Amino acid sequence: MGIILGIVIKAYFTPVVETAHADDIVVVEPEVVQIEVVYTKEDIIKKIEEAFPEDPQTAVKVARCESHLIPDIQSHHILNGEQERSYGLFQIFSPVWHHKAMELGLTEYRTSVEENIAMARYIYTSGGNSWQPWSCWSKGMI
Repeated sequence: MGIILGIVIKAYFTPVVETAHADDIVVVEPEVVQIEVVYTKEDIIKKIEEAFPEDPQTAVKVARCESHLIPDIQSHHILNGEQERSYGLFQIFSPVWHHKAMELGLTEYRTSVEENIAMARYIYTSGGNSWQPWSCWSKGMI
């Protein structure tokens, strides 16, 4: 395992067959490569600021309040007797926004840093450039 430019790379390779004859049948299993993107808090802040150039400081404050800048977090609040279904940096509330996210092609908005920010941008813009949909803002926590 190694880290290259913030990307964790784990690679498993099949052994190389050193000797084979023309009549031999050699079955080679495919290589398994796992790539995981790892973001620092600074990387996340930069992505948020780039997505909200007109109000970068507030955007970061909202994300920090909603998720502590933890990209794959799910809300631990109980809502109507079950775990709330809000996901990611901006805690996108899935019962309201899931269908729109699918329409926009943001199929990984729950776990992807980029897609969660893009979905937040859509919500912000469609609400008239307002932070009101986020509870941290609407409850005066920022």
